Amino acid sequence: MQKFRLIAVLSIALAPMTAVADEADGEVLYGCDDGNNLRVRFDSKEAVVVLPQGEAVTLPQRPSGSGFWYSNGRHEMRGKGDEMQFAVGRRVPVSCHRKS
Repeated sequence: MQKFRLIAVLSIALAPMTAVADEADGEVLYGCDDGNNLRVRFDSKEAVVVLPQGEAVTLPQRPSGSGFWYSNGRHEMRGKGDEMQFAVGRRVPVSCHRKS
């Protein structure tokens, strides 16, 4: 029983890290519902988002129960799998879908 608990605890603890493991060493292109594309480079503890106008924004990784969450307070990116939402300030988040 104790072995099962240990496995369950480790699975829960590692879940946020494995959510972005596929992207950790590369870039992902997202197509968004507003017609824009966002290029995101995932690192071990942050994501760099290249906005449509060319500005690069660094977002530190935040704890997430499921999927991924990156935020610098003004810009926020949350997602799971091939889907994510990107928000700037108090604007309504835009839905985006992995293209590459």
